Amino acid sequence: LLVSFVRPGTWTLTASLDGYKSETRELILAANEEKKIHFNLSEDKSVRLDRPWENSLGMKLVPAPDGEDWMVGVWEVRRRDYRAYAESVGERMPPTADGISSLGDDAVQGWHPVTSVSREDAEAFCEWLTAKERGEDRLKLSQEYRLPTDAEWSLLADRQETGGDSPARRDAAKPSEFIWGNAWPPTRKVGNFADVSSGAGYDRQVPDYDDGFPYTSPVGSFPADSRGVHDLFGNAQEWVEDSYSALQTESPEGVLRGGGWQSYEEKDLYIGSRNPQPPGASAESYGFRVVLARVREELESEEDDGSDDN
Repeated sequence: LLVSFVRPGTWTLTASLDGYKSETRELILAANEEKKIHFNLSEDKSVRLDRPWENSLGMKLVPAPDGEDWMVGVWEVRRRDYRAYAESVGERMPPTADGISSLGDDAVQGWHPVTSVSREDAEAFCEWLTAKERGEDRLKLSQEYRLPTDAEWSLLADRQETGGDSPARRDAAKPSEFIWGNAWPPTRKVGNFADVSSGAGYDRQVPDYDDGFPYTSPVGSFPADSRGVHDLFGNAQEWVEDSYSALQTESPEGVLRGGGWQSYEEKDLYIGSRNPQPPGASAESYGFRVVLARVREELESEEDDGSDDN
């Protein structure tokens, strides 16, 4: 890295690279002086965003489909993951979906997605996990956990959408297509929806569909996509970070994607479907998935540096 036009004086230099321990040195630079500094970095336990990784809670993440600046959890956040957060901050666990608590076995319950969480709850979890793993030298200051954007979530579903449009506009323009193809109802077990095992009336279930789970299912119960991501559709509806409409300046609604174990209407399971809800709302099918990404201010700074003499 060539850094030119640096003022003389004392400088602190930090070399940081994903997957390696950062190193800091002090540099004293005289007028018209040129110095070469070499860093030999050692590998550590921190994440690299370009390869699969398992974090401190046992959550598995894989690289995103469009580059090396973010990765995504292969599962929806599990009750066992959220419990670590709740116990750390002294909060009560959200209730389980109907019937799950009757299973009794925490090893089973822990692998179900956490539900009955609001977008605000999900964002608080991400902030806590970021601070926790930065303190353990697993994340750098340039990396953070957060919710996916609406456009990122669509990209995970192999759907390119215009980033400048609001989720509301995208929702209005969505085509009638499903992640499994064009068939309705699905002809094979593709996800956990409101099926014949749900106990709901015939008019509140996917016709002639039996996924075997009346409520939520353990994450990973259904086949993964080509990247190893499970339950993008069904099980828990997933919060994204966007507001539904750019026109809502007061009390903007949040967005949930992917449908859940209570979803039964065809339109709710289209790839492009959005469920607008207040960010503070929670329901027994509302959950979330995390992404691990470069801090956006860091990315914008690098883009600016690219036009300088660096």
